[in-house]
Amino acid sequence: MHRPPPTPLLPVSSSRRDLLALAAGGALGWPAWAQPSRELRWPRDHGAHLGSAIEWWYVTGWLQNPSQPQATPMGFQLTFFRRRVPNTQTLTSPLAAKHLVAAHAALSLPSVSRQWHAQRIARWSATTEQGAVQLSSADLRIQLGAPDTSWQLRRQGEGAKQSLQLRVNDTAFALSLSARPTQALMLQGKQGVSQKGPTAAHQSWYLTWPHLALQGTVRVGQTQAASQRVVGRAWLDHEWSNGLMPPRAVGWDWVGLMWDDGHSLMAFQMRDGDGQAVWRAGAWRAKHQPQATQWPNEELRFEALRTWQSPTTGTRYPVAWRLHTPIGAWLVEAAFDAQELDGRASTGIVYWEGLVSVRNTQGQRVGWGYLEMTGYGQRLRL
Repeated sequence: MHRPPPTPLLPVSSSRRDLLALAAGGALGWPAWAQPSRELRWPRDHGAHLGSAIEWWYVTGWLQNPSQPQATPMGFQLTFFRRRVPNTQTLTSPLAAKHLVAAHAALSLPSVSRQWHAQRIARWSATTEQGAVQLSSADLRIQLGAPDTSWQLRRQGEGAKQSLQLRVNDTAFALSLSARPTQALMLQGKQGVSQKGPTAAHQSWYLTWPHLALQGTVRVGQTQAASQRVVGRAWLDHEWSNGLMPPRAVGWDWVGLMWDDGHSLMAFQMRDGDGQAVWRAGAWRAKHQPQATQWPNEELRFEALRTWQSPTTGTRYPVAWRLHTPIGAWLVEAAFDAQELDGRASTGIVYWEGLVSVRNTQGQRVGWGYLEMTGYGQRLRL
């Protein structure tokens, strides 16, 4: 198997404008692999789908010191983005940048109401099999950065022995985590094809792996002495698409929620400039169910309860929601408000993404999760 090889990492400060300009291009038609009749295969579909325009692997979760199980957990996220560059696909030079690979990472500490975040971006092309940017089409193997300081997301092993390995190495914080599946993959939408608008023209392949059991270390600060051992739970989303934004949509609100007793809930709404839903969808899977129950557009409603205004960008975000679903209403609220992520040095996007608690109508906390909100400061452009 030939694995498309990487190119050296470019400094974000000098390369971002050129890289984003390279990525500009029109929408592409759906290739054969994107048809709903396509059968997903593992481990191949954990890997990159280089024929699609956009793709991301998105890991969120919560972490605790095992000696303090009653403390409010830390939140973390690690996301790798791949963007196909339309204008370079016909170039024959092995140096041609066929894709851009970016990454965002964040660590949220409710105990001090502070979030740290970092970002990277680089070109990817077919030059050598070793280097600072590695991306596999055969399995989940992503590396961004030189080996000793790289950010990584990799799957290894098979069956009951398989795991995901996550690594982030930044000056302000670091993550080194192993994630072990405790439940089966969860296919969103219709056999993994998730509709994102009123017509089938806007959709994505969408796979979720909830309730990954975590263990590893977290460092906050610049010295190894600042590291601590942690355990927790994680949620992996993998999506690829050629056009998931309906014409009226300016952004979305999304939640991935994990109940303490093993249930999982995903819901999103595509939102227009007036804050009205263009499209909604969601899924619920009880702990022992093999398949998720899919919720169509008319069975969900997001009700904003409270907002927070960023002192950095001036953008106002809803940070408390009541999520109305066929199995009841749930209060989804930020563990703390200031979890805005400024990705303008990599993807060009500013958005809110952070740890949230989940409570029932009696006010009892039943789980933790992550909330992502895009398109509030300006229209999201993918």
